Amino acid sequence: MLENIINKLKESPLFNLSLSSKELFHSNFLYWLGNKYPNEFGKIFKKFLKIETDDNEAKDFQREKSNIDLSFKYKDGQQILIENKVKSIPYIEQLQKYSKKHASDTNNNFILLSLSEPKFINSDNKGNESTKWQYLSYKELSDELLSMSDQISDGYHNQIVKDYCQFIDNLVEINNEIKLDSGMYFDFHSKVNRFYRELQKIRLHDFYLKRIYELFAFHIYKEVENMTLEGNAELIGFGLPIKELWGNDNESIFISHGMTRGQGLFDLKYKVSDHLLLGIQIQGDHYRMVVEDNNSQIAKKIKEELVKLGWFDFSESFPNQDIYPKGEKDFNKFGDNFFYKSVKLDPNLKIDKVSEIILNDIQKIMIINKEISNFEN
Repeated sequence: MLENIINKLKESPLFNLSLSSKELFHSNFLYWLGNKYPNEFGKIFKKFLKIETDDNEAKDFQREKSNIDLSFKYKDGQQILIENKVKSIPYIEQLQKYSKKHASDTNNNFILLSLSEPKFINSDNKGNESTKWQYLSYKELSDELLSMSDQISDGYHNQIVKDYCQFIDNLVEINNEIKLDSGMYFDFHSKVNRFYRELQKIRLHDFYLKRIYELFAFHIYKEVENMTLEGNAELIGFGLPIKELWGNDNESIFISHGMTRGQGLFDLKYKVSDHLLLGIQIQGDHYRMVVEDNNSQIAKKIKEELVKLGWFDFSESFPNQDIYPKGEKDFNKFGDNFFYKSVKLDPNLKIDKVSEIILNDIQKIMIINKEISNFEN
């Protein structure tokens, strides 16, 4: 199945051209298509307008203007603004920022065009009533463009649009194959993972890592939702920026995902005080325990005391494994406010086991939290 999809993509001229520019290629293709066939193109997006219009013609196309990937207008002044995501995963804070920037114009209609539906899509945190983002899947767009191709008399253009729809459908199939269940091995980063290895051949392995880590992070988010959190602790959101964490009055938990240095990233931060948090990170095949502050003073001061309280102790979950860094260096760090120790994850660990370890470490944070105030001052 996967090999067949990959072979089809290898045969597609448009797919191979798209690899060099990712989202920009798709925005450019839609820009060309909309300008060339404004009535047919405009008809596709009319359903996203706040106010119904009899006009089909799309005009005044813009690319990469004011952080918007693609925009166009109708004759009555209503405007479509599209945030385009193919290989990258959309983040709620990015959409909030863009919609806020353009909120003053009530004629604006915001569309998130994405290969995968983000887990926050039903969230209320997408702006006020006049700037909510609507979701358009690439599969739905492909179906619309395929129908549109029947109205294109130019044979060359017709074939280009059909090739585009075919390779988009293949990408959709790959996306649909990226699934997560508790019985899977946590080997996303490993070369023994066939799915990862095959997608490397067509340079889509980065999309796989971004998507699978998003699914894993959301899985942990739902698990934490079912936990009994002690004291004033609360789960404040999925994918929110860290400034929201520092600004929250109570002890709070923040879960996110991403990709750094070619590796998938899971990130859980537990704010235990106004200036301090303890965290759990998985990057590639490393599981980290973290202490971080927002003033570059507290974390380096109390990291050794946290060891005495049981933080940075991997012995129960990862018995007989090497702890990094080794040797004389006690901690790895980023700057003066982020310190961590880590162990390597065995690719034979299953999702349910890794989840269990994370939840146990959250419980450990809640126990440690009762003693932290003694060391912070």
